[in-house]
Amino acid sequence: MIISRLAQIRTERHITTAALAKKSGVSQSTITRIENNMEDPRLLTLVAIARALHVTITDLYTEKNWKIRLLGFVKGLFSISLVD
Repeated sequence: MIISRLAQIRTERHITTAALAKKSGVSQSTITRIENNMEDPRLLTLVAIARALHVTITDLYTEKNWKIRLLGFVKGLFSISLVD
């Protein structure tokens, strides 16, 4: 999983998952799944969470190659899949 600092940042700021959910508009269950590495968040979800925490999206990453991972993630958003 690419997001690993979310819980750390949230708890450092003494924000509960419920409060973050309310502030970000992202469901509490989604936040919990992201924090427990059960779900890869969508870009808009990352933006909402980062804004609610007053951090950048990159602050949520710990990997050295976060730029490569983020660019690959964004590129995947714009790829078109044709279904018969």
